[in-house]
Amino acid sequence: GWQTLPSDTSFFCVQPPHPLDQRHLRSRGIALRDASSLGMPGWWRMAVLPPAATQALALALADARPGVAA
Repeated sequence: GWQTLPSDTSFFCVQPPHPLDQRHLRSRGIALRDASSLGMPGWWRMAVLPPAATQALALALADARPGVAA
């Protein structure tokens, strides 16, 4: 359910299907930049990272939403 925008850089912008709790993600070592300053409220800037970082993001998102498996 995430929307993504194409990118030619090492980062891209995504819009999740539900609001993200940035404090929770940061407490789990996940750093996403809110894209509101880019004129894109509700969107987040994500870097292209190795699979271990992607798995950490999936676990942090699942932990933030009880009942959702990673």
